[in-house]
Amino acid sequence: MFTVFIVGTAGSGKTTLINSFAEWLEDNQYDVAIVNLDPAVEYVPYVPDIDIRDVVSARELMRKYKLGPNGSILAAIDMLAVRAQEIKNQVMDVGANYVLIDTPGQMELFAFRSVGSVLVSRLAMDRSAVVFVI
Repeated sequence: MFTVFIVGTAGSGKTTLINSFAEWLEDNQYDVAIVNLDPAVEYVPYVPDIDIRDVVSARELMRKYKLGPNGSILAAIDMLAVRAQEIKNQVMDVGANYVLIDTPGQMELFAFRSVGSVLVSRLAMDRSAVVFVI
């Protein structure tokens, strides 16, 4: 199983790249699983095998804790880090050759906070890559 994390700023094309890469992999007879790690996204062009919005919603965190959009995403990702093993088990249950992970567009998660590297290390399979889209 090979894990590919797609990381980049908001609007850089991460989700579009995930969708296109997944289609290419499937067209070439590879099994692929897609994980959406963006708790605030309202539309994705693919059907995620694992969708973090089923676990935590940025919008609900905004209401419950009176957070702004970025604060709710940071809180959601912190909550996900605690449940990373559960998410990894779900990924392993899918049993795909390739796992594509679509991340939120808040680069501070990966550049300035340890939670980004914690998520990558906890969700990565034996072989993994992080692709930065700029």
